Amino acid sequence: VVAEFTDPPEARYEANAGAPEIRECPLIKLPFFVTLMVKVMMMDVLLTLITIALILVHRMHIIPARRRFKIIMGIKRGRAKRALKKRARSRLRRLLILRRRARRNKRGSSSSSSSRTYSLYLCLKFFIPLNSE
Repeated sequence: VVAEFTDPPEARYEANAGAPEIRECPLIKLPFFVTLMVKVMMMDVLLTLITIALILVHRMHIIPARRRFKIIMGIKRGRAKRALKKRARSRLRRLLILRRRARRNKRGSSSSSSSRTYSLYLCLKFFIPLNSE
């Protein structure tokens, strides 16, 4: 004996008395229903195509702008690198000139140590450029 804790099913399903009834939509029988549905579907398709076209046009304008930005940033980055290299070259050139002067002064007057030679030595030692620009 199986205890039933739920309500018993309805009689028509239990006895397989008939298939569940199918109800038709009353709108189908209206005279202009088909044309209305065709219009709705056409508008849906049209709006979808317009949306896709707008998205594509928008993307066509965004991507070149992004590329232009990257190109401009690359040019600026290149300019900055060239400026850094130019500054480094000028500093190295200045240091080489100072070293040559220091060697010349050292050879010329090895016994006398003037204040100018000492300042050159300090500039070379600490890589501080002279204010003689």
